[in-house]
Amino acid sequence: MDDPPLSEASEAHVEVDLCDHAQSGEFPSPEDLEAGLGSGMSTALKTCVILVLIINMALFMVLLNKFRKNIPHNQIPCTIWVTTLFTVTPFVMTLMVFLPQSTELLLACFRVYEAMVISRFVELNLMWWGGEKQLMNNLGDDKTTRYNLPPLCCCLWCIKDKLITRKRIKIFRFLAAQMIYVNAFVLFIQMVMYTSGERDHHPSLTNPHTYAKAFGKISFFFGFWALFVFFKIEHTYQLLDGSKYMGKFTIMKFFFVIFLLQETIVETTAIRGVIPCIPYISGKAKGFLILSSVVTAEALLFGFLQFYYYYKFPKTELKEKAILLKQVDEKIVE
Repeated sequence: MDDPPLSEASEAHVEVDLCDHAQSGEFPSPEDLEAGLGSGMSTALKTCVILVLIINMALFMVLLNKFRKNIPHNQIPCTIWVTTLFTVTPFVMTLMVFLPQSTELLLACFRVYEAMVISRFVELNLMWWGGEKQLMNNLGDDKTTRYNLPPLCCCLWCIKDKLITRKRIKIFRFLAAQMIYVNAFVLFIQMVMYTSGERDHHPSLTNPHTYAKAFGKISFFFGFWALFVFFKIEHTYQLLDGSKYMGKFTIMKFFFVIFLLQETIVETTAIRGVIPCIPYISGKAKGFLILSSVVTAEALLFGFLQFYYYYKFPKTELKEKAILLKQVDEKIVE
């Protein structure tokens, strides 16, 4: 005997049950993810993220061999940190696809890694310049730069054109380095809240995770500001030779900016319920699934661009004219 058809109320009840996660902003288990996407779509997605990860890992291994042969040994650790960006990114996105319930923890860990990459790029800048002392010797005592730069350009008009001093260089090195410790602390706090049963749902005034993440993002903005200050010094006085500095900086900058905007958009649309749920997958989880897919594709594109710049232009040195200019200035003074 055939089962009687479900009533409209029963159908609505089933749909609510299947999309129940959408109301709490939870992430599905791997089994629920496969059930929601379907076996074919789930397999295709997992295959794509693994393929991108393998490609970027292969590119990084080629770069690693190039660095070993062409750049000073003291620069290799920082260079490796910077160039792992587009290998670690698809690795994290792959884990998000295979283990969706760990999404929030993975993103918190990724923020610590982002901070490490930015801090190591700043330190690599100083190595290319020969250190703080060599930088100041090459610039002289009367060189200025803009400090009202993104992302704080609208707040700091009072320091638009100020002298570059060694003390200020140290301050901006600290601002770049503090991101690592602040975001590691935020990660620790979030892990404590998770183990105590305090889950991270939609950002709100009653969600303690919201304050922890806001503290981390404020730290990130100050670190990103420090990165732009070092870029502005190089862009203004062009001290480096053979590095294609603009290209290397732009790749990293655009990726971080795009990722931050995309993550913010997903969180905002999840709060407003713009992204609808599908069976077994909440709207928030669906948004972050889309984010992981898009970021993986971007990592492949930016990975090839990074490979081109660092493979073709691995070695960076001070321009001779910067040293000569300082010598000429000293002779004029004498």
